[in-house]
Amino acid sequence: MKVVELYSQRQTRLNGDLPDTMQYTVIPMPLRNQIFYILQDALGGVNDNDSNVIYDDVYKVLCREIGSDISSRNGKTIDVFLKNIIKNEFINTTYILNFVELIFKEIDTVVRDCSEMFVVGEYGVKISPDSAIKELNHRFKQASVGYRFESGMLVRVDSEFIHSEAVKPVFQLLKKSEFYKGANQEFLHAHELYLNNKYEASMGDCLKSLESLIKGICDQRGWNYTVKDNASKLIAKCFEHGLIPSYMNSEFTALKSLIESGTPTVRNKSAGHGQGAQIREVPEHLVRLTLNLTATHLLFLMECNEVLESNHDEYTEA
Repeated sequence: MKVVELYSQRQTRLNGDLPDTMQYTVIPMPLRNQIFYILQDALGGVNDNDSNVIYDDVYKVLCREIGSDISSRNGKTIDVFLKNIIKNEFINTTYILNFVELIFKEIDTVVRDCSEMFVVGEYGVKISPDSAIKELNHRFKQASVGYRFESGMLVRVDSEFIHSEAVKPVFQLLKKSEFYKGANQEFLHAHELYLNNKYEASMGDCLKSLESLIKGICDQRGWNYTVKDNASKLIAKCFEHGLIPSYMNSEFTALKSLIESGTPTVRNKSAGHGQGAQIREVPEHLVRLTLNLTATHLLFLMECNEVLESNHDEYTEA
């Protein structure tokens, strides 16, 4: 359904009374209610067998992964089932996020692929998968809860500007080419690890995604490299082959230094080596910086690759 901005919401926005920062620890009851309505609209009525199958599958996966001894909905209708999970104030945030990610994965894949069974306007289905995901992300943002559903998973949003200008375009571009498949998987995994507080591993996957992207570009271009080449050597190849235009070398010297000493060095100094006798803790804000740096660098390199491809096509036609 179309999202309607109420008078009170509009006044809050116009008065600048929106929260300055995102929060991640509480899923407020109004947001839970809105998720409840989105699922009703996306999956249809309580008597639809296809919707029942999806809810049952999601619930069984959730129970299995958290080790619950409840393996079914025990005959509860979908409405009661959803209320027990989403609207129960005693259900914690992690459980809610697990459920939301699983159910929206089903909406994004199963419901999308079975469009003949989930027809908008039939069996209570009112919105398409794209509309459901769009509204979910809008509701998260509206409630200042820092998560979005992107590329089949929930990702944490620390800066709406950085997310819209770097992270989201990265996800979109990484899916466009088979050469970027490895980088896409690793960058998604870095976000997943971050969400699960596995900070050191998240930083490691940031570096892997950067290296995989450059290797993918090298494969696409036929540029030689060895499997043991590290980030610095791979980035040097980008300059060597003109991925970053040589006539802008002076302007990009600082950027080259940032790419080489930013993401790779941050990772090498904090996450790439043994921690010794003293247990090391990687601070969350450092991991956030690494994720944002990686997103910016991935986006920049992919855009350079597109420009290189465009210039090559123009030269070929001429």
